[in-house]
Amino acid sequence: MGGFYNNGPWQAGLAYERNQNVRATSTVDQAFSIAGAYNFGIARVGAVYERLDYDTPTGDLKRDLYGASVTANLGPGQMYFGWIHGDKGKGSSADGTQVGGLVKGNDTSSDEFVVSYTYPLSKRTLTYVGYVTILNQDNARYTFNINPVNQSAATGGLTGQGKPQGLVGGIVHFF
Repeated sequence: MGGFYNNGPWQAGLAYERNQNVRATSTVDQAFSIAGAYNFGIARVGAVYERLDYDTPTGDLKRDLYGASVTANLGPGQMYFGWIHGDKGKGSSADGTQVGGLVKGNDTSSDEFVVSYTYPLSKRTLTYVGYVTILNQDNARYTFNINPVNQSAATGGLTGQGKPQGLVGGIVHFF
């Protein structure tokens, strides 16, 4: 469940998710997120915090995530800069326990950086181009969810997922 507030230059959101018996029997996974933004007119500044809490066979696995973004007018379009930091996996689970890209233990944090430019082609159509990179610590395993990186190809067989990066681009049309 979640809620969103939008009034003038202020935006805020709050969300909570709970999944029981989804990944495995007798597990409860929870996520809590809070986000906010303020639009100064020429630039919009945003921030986000998220806490994940997973049940695992050896205990709980938790992670805190922080992020910030700036969207600024540049010519006829908008430039976007984003940074997200996922802290190391913690909790009572055994070191090396993994759920998705989250791993318990030292050197398991990660940073993601995004820069993009959006250009309007009309009132209902826009195009965008950008660059994104994930900077994993040695034991972190974060990848792009829709296009995971092959571990052995990215790191030469090391435990982490390396530093995946890519170009993004596309066209959006609003009906």
